[in-house]
Amino acid sequence: MKRFLTLSTSLLIVLASCGTSSASALETGNAKTTVSAVESLKMVDLLQSKPQVKGLVQKYAEQQQALYKADLLHQARLIGNAKNIAKMVDEVRKRIGITPYVSSGASPSGWDCSGLVTWAYAQVGVELYHSASAQKQSGKIVKMPKKGDIVSFGWRGWDGAQHSGIYLGDGKMLHAGGHAGMRTEVADISEWAKGSGNTLVTYTRILTN
Repeated sequence: MKRFLTLSTSLLIVLASCGTSSASALETGNAKTTVSAVESLKMVDLLQSKPQVKGLVQKYAEQQQALYKADLLHQARLIGNAKNIAKMVDEVRKRIGITPYVSSGASPSGWDCSGLVTWAYAQVGVELYHSASAQKQSGKIVKMPKKGDIVSFGWRGWDGAQHSGIYLGDGKMLHAGGHAGMRTEVADISEWAKGSGNTLVTYTRILTN
């Protein structure tokens, strides 16, 4: 609240400086006389006694307080999402070299590409469809991926996706593999795209981080 009182006082000083008889800089020909800080505060006291100015200051303070609260909530959300992303990635990492690729599977005993992504996000309370194409469209498409974003593979001119994984950073992803016999692994995104014939790689952000 101290922050908003300071902002309100600053606003009153600005209002004081904009007045005519109580201006902070009085011009006489080419000379300027600047009022002292004490005189400015006296102007503030005078302005505070005026209902219309008092109402303006109160409205300004309320607006600033609302913005401050919104910023705090946003920062708390970012921190929470960062923790969730770290937790999600850690849980999937535990399955590297263990969980086999199973078509239509969506659990650590066996999953396909979108099944892994569905299970991973479920660990942090986010429900996604068990479909690579649906997952691609489930959030904000971004050009600069961050850890935890969904990586989707497809072809130019097609909105769907044939494969998906979870971005780890440095051009790497966690994914279930693409066929029976494979197990959950970390793979290079560009190499996977070339090897699978998918020419379009898309990144989708579900949790802002």
